[in-house]
Amino acid sequence: MLDARFIVLSHKLPQGYPSNESKSLFFSAMLNAFTQQLQSYNPIRSISTTIAGSAANKTEFTFMSNGQQAEGIVLFSIIGDKFYLLSYGAAKYSYPVLLPSAQAMINSFLPIKETISAAHLSINSNPASNTTASATNATTPAASFHSSFDTFVVPGSVNGYGVYQTHNSSIFKPGEKILLYIEPAGYSYKPVGSLFLMNFTADVLISNRAGHVLTGLQNLPISTLISHHKNKELLLTVSLTQTSPFPIGEYVLKYTIHDTTSGNSFDIARNITIANG
Repeated sequence: MLDARFIVLSHKLPQGYPSNESKSLFFSAMLNAFTQQLQSYNPIRSISTTIAGSAANKTEFTFMSNGQQAEGIVLFSIIGDKFYLLSYGAAKYSYPVLLPSAQAMINSFLPIKETISAAHLSINSNPASNTTASATNATTPAASFHSSFDTFVVPGSVNGYGVYQTHNSSIFKPGEKILLYIEPAGYSYKPVGSLFLMNFTADVLISNRAGHVLTGLQNLPISTLISHHKNKELLLTVSLTQTSPFPIGEYVLKYTIHDTTSGNSFDIARNITIANG
């Protein structure tokens, strides 16, 4: 089930393509290609805007995801010799809650000169079973916000809290999806009437072993969960898809997970190697 997802995709364009005269046709073609993957796509409006000071096209739309109503936005821009796509989509009930975070990320987006080309970062979360908290008026657990457990897992294997297949090494093939499973603890709850809100965002940085940042994203909306209970078991997954395979080599992935309710955050740093076979 879709909760929330933010995608950034970049692709290097051939020199001189598209021309200024054909940009609008190019964006229309890209929008058509993007929306073909969406079920019951329904455009609301398209407007001109900017990304990092460059002209961009923005389309707002609704769609269906696994039987539930969802809303989204997608922006296209050409900056230098690269084409950029930024997209945010979420279930209808959580879309307005996370939209300010998504818009802040779009407003602060700056293309980074990359040696990793066309990196596609997608953030997903999956709430676990509802577990009723003990009776208390406190909205912040005593323990500080942290990761109680995290590990790389096999894509498609996560079926609930603690239910996954471990990726048994930090070595990945070029083009292989890199999926991090996280069990956060010490997060806070915001009362919303008789319900409780849990809300998270994330930063992702990819660096080489010398510490040089190759690419990264900030303030990515992960998910919002509105529950009748103060859920004590919650899982998050952060998926990094190599739409253009990373060059062979060693990298550092730094994930920063933010609990927006309390303002607290924690870091997870993982060394990985991209290698053939």
